[in-house]
Amino acid sequence: MTEIRGSTPYAEISAGQRAALALSDLREGLASWPVWLLLALNDIRQRYRRSRLGQFWLTLSMAVNVAAVGFVWSYLFKLPIATYMPFIATGMIMWALISTTFNEVSVAFIEARGYLSNSRIAKSTILFRVILRNLIIWLHNVIILAVVMIIFPPPQYWTVILLIPALLLFAINALWIGYVTATMSARFRDIPPILAALVQVAFFITPVMWRADQLPPHLWFITLLNPFSNFVSILREPLLGQVPDPMNYVMVILITLIGYAIAVPFFALYRPRIAYWL
Repeated sequence: MTEIRGSTPYAEISAGQRAALALSDLREGLASWPVWLLLALNDIRQRYRRSRLGQFWLTLSMAVNVAAVGFVWSYLFKLPIATYMPFIATGMIMWALISTTFNEVSVAFIEARGYLSNSRIAKSTILFRVILRNLIIWLHNVIILAVVMIIFPPPQYWTVILLIPALLLFAINALWIGYVTATMSARFRDIPPILAALVQVAFFITPVMWRADQLPPHLWFITLLNPFSNFVSILREPLLGQVPDPMNYVMVILITLIGYAIAVPFFALYRPRIAYWL
């Protein structure tokens, strides 16, 4: 049985004390930012080790996908390339950030079993590592967005500043999702493929390749009540020179509050068992 504070079994500690220990893990993770920064950078270096283009393969592969989909779909559906290319570029790049982060935080503890089993590293540090790694990869793809915005300029540029709070909200939500899914995946190894399948389904019901206004009025709930849709909107629309609908921010904030209300007690309860499950 795991022992906390001398001889007191962890199971006998109150819910408030467990929550305090979980928050302590979060504080320790935030304080160890040099660790997860180095780990995130090393992950990317190792992925493209001995490659001539190195990390810019990330940008090149995404650029090819964006160009291919943008030109083909605009031709097939008779859409003006000047409006569809920025739409598809921002959608694909933001979806890649959301979906990859969602999938990778779910296996964060499993992939870091060596650290968690042999050191006292905070579990939050591992989640920060994954989130930062995907944000760095996203930064590589900003080059594509910059080129698209130069070729097809948006009606206004000041809205780009709205991307800052959107990315912050995204990272905050990725953390609580990691607390829940990474803990569950450590115990049940079927969870990651199930989540990956759900993300694939979410792609088709999220306005990444299609516009929300193309839906019939009676299907409004597909976008408003779809969490992925709200995040795509607040991340994409500032780059298109648009101000996201305030309802999207309301939904994201509600998701954040509900998510942490679930994640904190859940992580607090099962945090000591993670190392044994691994």
